[in-house]
Parts: sequence; C-alpha cells; structure tokens
Amino acid sequence: MTSKDKVSSLGIEGSKIDFEIEQSKIAGEYALKLIKEGKSKYILSKYAPRTKISEHFILDNYNRNMIFVVFGFGFGYGIEKIYKTLGKDVKIIVIEPQEEILNAQKELVNLSKFDNITFLSGNDFVEFRDLFAQVFAGYGIFNAVIISHPHYHLIYDNYLNQILQIINEIHTRAIININTVKKIDQYYVENCINNSKRINTSYDFSCTKDKFKGVPAVIVSAGPSLDKNLAELENFNGIILCAGRTIDSVRQIGKEPDYVCLLDYSEKIKATFNKELDVPLVSVFHGSNHIVGDYNGKVHFVDSNDLCKELLNIELPEVMTAGSVSTLCLETAYYMGCDPIVYIGQDLALDGDKSYSKTCNIFEDRVANSQIDVSTSSRYSLVEGYYGEAVVSDGAFISCLRWIEAYIKDRPETTFINSTEGGAKIHGTIQMPLKEMIQQYSDFKKPEVETPLLLQEEIDVNDLFNQYLLKLDDIQILIDEAIDTSKLLSKEYRSYKPSKSPKKVKKFLKTLDNLDVQMKDKNIMRFIDYLFTKFVLPTMINQDNKDQVTRSDLDNARAMADSNIKMYEGLNSATEQVISVIKNNLEVEELT
Repeated sequence: MTSKDKVSSLGIEGSKIDFEIEQSKIAGEYALKLIKEGKSKYILSKYAPRTKISEHFILDNYNRNMIFVVFGFGFGYGIEKIYKTLGKDVKIIVIEPQEEILNAQKELVNLSKFDNITFLSGNDFVEFRDLFAQVFAGYGIFNAVIISHPHYHLIYDNYLNQILQIINEIHTRAIININTVKKIDQYYVENCINNSKRINTSYDFSCTKDKFKGVPAVIVSAGPSLDKNLAELENFNGIILCAGRTIDSVRQIGKEPDYVCLLDYSEKIKATFNKELDVPLVSVFHGSNHIVGDYNGKVHFVDSNDLCKELLNIELPEVMTAGSVSTLCLETAYYMGCDPIVYIGQDLALDGDKSYSKTCNIFEDRVANSQIDVSTSSRYSLVEGYYGEAVVSDGAFISCLRWIEAYIKDRPETTFINSTEGGAKIHGTIQMPLKEMIQQYSDFKKPEVETPLLLQEEIDVNDLFNQYLLKLDDIQILIDEAIDTSKLLSKEYRSYKPSKSPKKVKKFLKTLDNLDVQMKDKNIMRFIDYLFTKFVLPTMINQDNKDQVTRSDLDNARAMADSNIKMYEGLNSATEQVISVIKNNLEVEELT
C-alpha cells in the first residue's frame, strides 16, 4: 500500500463517505481519515496514533466482566489497550459501519491478535439486534461499555443512533424484566399453588399439538387498529385466539373464539375478561388464579419453566412467552400447527391518544396519552409503522415487538401475516389486509379435536405440597451451611496468611462447590430462582463485586467472598418466601 490510499463509498448515512489511510509519523502505525460532504476528520492521529487512541480509551473503572461495544476498529490500537488492561478474555464487539473501511484496516494488521472479537459492518440492524440480544442475555446489558473512536458520532450519526437505540431497547427490556419480577413477586408462587387445585379438573392441551396444520389462525389483539377490520372477521372460519379483553369484541360480530389465553398474574386482569368465563382457556401455570379459580369453561394449562413438573410431577406443554398475552396466543397457534398465523389489532403502538380498540378500552387513559412528548420522554420513542411512517411506542411494546420478530425469524417454515393495518411494522410478517387474507386462505378443513381430562386419576395435591416442603427444608440446610462457609471464607481473606490461608481457602471453595451441586441435584430450584432475582439483583449488577483491575487479587477475592454471602442470603430469603406461601395455603385449606 502506498503512503496514501483512497476509497470512495456510498455511506449508510445517505451521503458519500470517503476514507484515507496514511502512514503515520511512527513506523508501522497508520492514521485514518474519514471524509463526509467535503469535510474530513482524523479518526486516528497521523503523529502517534497508537498512543493518542490509547489515551482516549480510559479503562480505570472497568472490570473483566465488562462487554465492550467499540465504534470503529482503529487498526486495533484501542483494543490492544483493553487487552493489556483487562486481559484477552474480555468480550468485545467492534462496529465499523462500512465493510470496505474495515477490510482495508484488516489488511494492515495481524488479525490473529483479534481472533476473539466480533466484527459488525453494514446495515442489517435486525441481525445486529439478534446478536446483541444473545451477547447481553440475562442481565449482561448492565455490564455494557460503549466506546467510540473520535468523530465517529459526527460521520455516522444516524447509524450510531440506530445501534444505540437497539442497545437501549435491550436495556429497557432488562429493566422491564426486573420490574416484572418485583411486581409479580410471591404471586408467581401463589398462583401456581392455587392453580394446582384445578389440576384434577383441567384438560390436556397436548392433544391439539400439530392437529391444525394448514388451518389459519387469527390472533385478536386489543390495539386501536382492531376497529378498522374487526367486522371482516365475521367471514373467517379458522381458529380464533383472543386475550381476555377481546372475547366480547369477537362476540359483538357474532363469532365465537376457539381459545382465550391467560398470561397475566394479577387480580386486576379479571376486569378485562367477560363475566361468563366460558371460552376454552389456555393459561400458563402461574397465570392469575383469580381467573383460573372461578373459570366455568375448560381450563388447559401450559408451562414456561417446568413449574408444574417441579411441584406436582406433571409435565405440561412447554411454551415460550414474553410480557404480552399476544405472545402466548402466538405460541399457542404455532403449537397447534396453524398456518398461516395472523395478527389483527396488534398495534404495539399508540394511534393518537388511543392505546386500545373502542370495543375493549378498559383502563385506557387517553388524557395521559395525549400529553406524551416523544422528544423529552425516556419511556416513549418512535418506531417504524405499518405503512413506513413513524409511530409512537413505549418500552414494553417495543420489547414485545422485538420478541415477536425474533420468534418469527426462528420459524421460517410457517407463514406469519400482519393484518393489523396500522400500528408498528412487524418485520418477518407478510402485510396483508384481513379481507384479502380471508379470501386467499379459504381452502381448508377445520378438524374437530376434543381435549380429554389431563389426569385419568386424581392426585392428592396437598400431599404433594407437603413432600415439596420437605425438599425445601433440605435445601435450607444446605443454604445455611453455604452461608456459614462463605463467612469463614471472607474471614480468611481478611486475615490472609500466605503460609496457611491458601489451603483453607481451597477447602472452603471446594465445600461451596459441593453444596451448589447438592442444591442443583435436588431439582427444586425453579420457584426459588424466580424470587432469588429480586433479593440479589443489586448485588449481581454492582460492579464493586466484580473482578476490578485497580484492586489486588486479594482485594478482589475479598469483595467476591462478601458478594457470595449476600447471594446465599438472598437464596435463603427466597426459599423462606416459597415455604411461607405454601404453608399459608395449607393452613387456609385446613380452616375451610
């Protein structure tokens, strides 16, 4: 390569972006300049690029658990600083918007030094979203660090904003998950305990698996666009799936839903159901017992985490869901083998001041909706609309939207149609007016499938509760021993003696490993794990409890030992809460 090489490209920003790579004043180091609309900016200095960019990457407050998202490759000079400071095991994603710029840099470096980096280029933001969702799974988003090479925000402002929006969506989803756990809290356990009393009279939904291949299913959601085409549903004879609030919407046009789905945990949800409670119900095992307990129609349980198997030793159809009942409807239709699967009323956005169809707008606050200012709101933002326009959505809607898009992408063999005719665009769906969909998919025979009782012989639910309590008592004994051992470990680190402590530390760590294995082998941690998150999340995401580069190995070990104590204490609190819920239920049962 000559001392100055220039390549032109049509930038993702919509304007022509050029770049120049120059030999810097330091032998073997290169400068990088980007040119946009006649204005140039040095990303890397032509005098001492490695030194200058190293000064830009300030890493004093970061730890080895961090996940770095770096805008710009910069010949890897900044990456070398991360490696030197935090080690080569740290996760790094490098985003270089234009592939030709990335490739030109790669030709000038030893790529084997960067073989564990994930490189992203181009504008497949759907693919980027999937990758980020995997990398930041669980609560990994709280370990995210974003570093931009100088001037990238000026050259690629729109591009970087889209990347930041994806990361922000993942962060919002994590916050929503945390708040959901806090809200549901012990209701998660209480609903399962109370719903267990309905297990002997529930019906076997597994009999419907793949029985409706080639039969279209329409999921009737409650968004404001439902008012546009609900009447068309009168001519549809496939499977109709509803949320509680859209049962009466469907009945208003003289149709009867085949199933209603229940995902919500709260008593409040009862206000959205019709009073008869008679449409065949598909409920997650932890669904609101205020619906399940009083239900007049057939109840079919499904499970998302083997809760019923852990508590009652009964396997239910396994489902995937997110925070919206529309995701359970989607999974139900897919489980039944329906194809195509069609959404109506699935706006996932506001329509002016409307958030619901006028047929089912209980709890709607149009006054509050009319006062939303996207430009100043941290909750609301603009997303791509059904017709390509921008529509107002919020964090919960967007989280659901991304989940649905990922779900669809993983099932290419099934046709998914969005007949909402409004709201947010759902990528991966075919957009088609409902009337046209009904006409196009009219050649099918809807089978009659009867669901028998789930159990041929009744089980003694209270006896199974008591057996479960005995297992929880065993778990508590192990947790108490783990807390005591963790305290001894912490004490040893605080009075550390190089001649004696290593042997003791090794013994304590081995004991904790064995205790963890014994707890896992009990195979009764699902309820505990759910509540555990509430008790220990602050500890989990607190960076002081992570391996800090500015601390000595001994100080890091002390901090993590103290964190261990808090984790086991949180596990103990979660176990006590599960025990309390079950015992209280048994006491009420005895009194009645």
